[in-house]
Amino acid sequence: MKKITLSLVFAIGFCVTSFSQSNNGIIDGYFTVILGQPTTFTVTENAECDTCYEWTINTEVTSKKDKSQGSLKLVSSEKGKSIIVEPTTTGTFSISVIYANEKGYRAASFKGNIITPQQIASPESSVTSLDDSKKERK
Repeated sequence: MKKITLSLVFAIGFCVTSFSQSNNGIIDGYFTVILGQPTTFTVTENAECDTCYEWTINTEVTSKKDKSQGSLKLVSSEKGKSIIVEPTTTGTFSISVIYANEKGYRAASFKGNIITPQQIASPESSVTSLDDSKKERK
């Protein structure tokens, strides 16, 4: 029971603290998001005005035939420095933003994963599984 609890704590901690590895730091947000929980993504650089950002979601993932593509529902305006989205299906997702600042037009993209709450606690995705703990005791 302690190993399951520990695995759950590690999985949640990873989801809470992990940030995208597929962007250059311009978009700040979680790499792994949980199905049904609204999530915020923010541009770390300032544009010429507060509404000079143009966000798009799920535009850079593979073809629509790919069944692993997750989907996001836009909760906030797509013109601000931050965007709030709610994951609606599991899989991969992408977010991109275009904005203008003193350096000219800039673009950034962000790719991540959508998982279910059950996937966090499942033995298959845990750090140690029940089968491994039984083998160690023998």
